[in-house]
Amino acid sequence: SVQNYDIPAQPLASALAVFGQQSGLQVTVDGALVRGIQSPAVTGEMTSDEAVATLLAGSDLTYRMVDGSTIAIEKRAEQTGSTILLDPVTVAGTGTSPLSDIENLPSPYAGGQVARGARIGVLGNQDMMETPFSATGYTEQAIRNQQAESIADVMANDPSVRSGYGFGNFSELFVVRGFPLAMEDVSMDGLYGTTPR
Repeated sequence: SVQNYDIPAQPLASALAVFGQQSGLQVTVDGALVRGIQSPAVTGEMTSDEAVATLLAGSDLTYRMVDGSTIAIEKRAEQTGSTILLDPVTVAGTGTSPLSDIENLPSPYAGGQVARGARIGVLGNQDMMETPFSATGYTEQAIRNQQAESIADVMANDPSVRSGYGFGNFSELFVVRGFPLAMEDVSMDGLYGTTPR
């Protein structure tokens, strides 16, 4: 955030101490690195990043944020020959729940039996009207109301799907619009080969 700084030109060690007081940040530095270095004055409204960069201008020092409240002062990486040694890079991010996409499906059609959207493989969550092929999704409510005991019980709701051979086991075969679909081609929560046998 932007705040007002008033740090006169002085030795860098004491300037960093004043910066820490004015910014509310903790500054860590090896005293040997800043010994004998003068810092320029820093005055006016600016971010803490801009202020510390101004303090370090003209020196061979750089800074990095250790966390939200701590800045570390370090020696800048040196260039040797034709190679350049880069400063360390910290990559941070936040993860998302594997179920976060599933929980963001469109609401079902009236009656709550047929889903308006579903997870369509690598396409992710899609509205059924936006998929590049015909798809039908049935809701948990439809499965509970029907008291379905297997995938075949739910698939029987679609007139273009028939099941054959072994019923309720791994050799069961679905025929979708005339094309065979074996049980090993059926995924459960995106994992193949995990459907009940």
